[in-house]
Amino acid sequence: MEATKRCFFILVIVIMSISTAQADQIVSLVGADSPTGLTSLSRLFGSDLCCTAEADGWITDPTLDWTHTFDASGIQTINSATLVFDILDADAGNLTVSNGGITIGSAIGGSTGGPGAWHQFGDNPNGGVDNGDGSVVNTFVLNISNTTILNNLLSGSFAVNGVNTNNLGAYGINQAILTIEFDAATVPEPGSLFLLGFAMLGLAFRRRK
Repeated sequence: MEATKRCFFILVIVIMSISTAQADQIVSLVGADSPTGLTSLSRLFGSDLCCTAEADGWITDPTLDWTHTFDASGIQTINSATLVFDILDADAGNLTVSNGGITIGSAIGGSTGGPGAWHQFGDNPNGGVDNGDGSVVNTFVLNISNTTILNNLLSGSFAVNGVNTNNLGAYGINQAILTIEFDAATVPEPGSLFLLGFAMLGLAFRRRK
C-alpha cells in the first residue's frame, strides 16, 4: 500500500508539471477618443487649459503625466508591450515620454497652424499629412529588457511622464493605449487532468481490493 501511495504522488507531481502557458493580452486606455476633447487625456490631466470652446482638449502644459493601471496578477511572462497615443499640435513640437526615468521616445505633433476644431484619434483630414489640423498617432514599442520598465509593467501601474521638449505650444491628446502581450500563469493541460483523474480512480479501486 505504501508503495502504491508513493507511486500515486509521484504521478501527481509529474502530471501537474505537464502544463502549457496561455497567451493573453491586456489593453489599458487612458482618456477617450472624443469629438470635442472633453473626455480627452489632455483635458482630464492637463491644468493649463487653452483656447476656444470648440477645442476643449487643448492645453499648454510644459509637462503632462498619466498612469495606466491594470490587473497584472495573471502575468507570468511579458512577451511585448506597446504604448500608442495621438497628438494634436499647433506648433510642430515634440512630447518626450518616459517611465521611471527611462526614455520611451519622442512623440511628434502637427507641423503648422493653430488650435481649432478638435479632431478624433487618427483623424487627418489633409490626405494623411498633418498641418496642425488633425491627430497624429505615435506608436512606441516598450523595451521590456529594461528592468525598470519591465518591473513597472508587472506591478500593474505604468506611469507615463511627458515633457514638452520642442515648443509644442498648444496641444492635446485624445487617448493613450497600453497593450501588453503576455503568457499567463501555467495551467494543466486537459490530457494531464484526465490522467490525474484516472490515477485517482485506480488508487480507489486498489484500496477496495
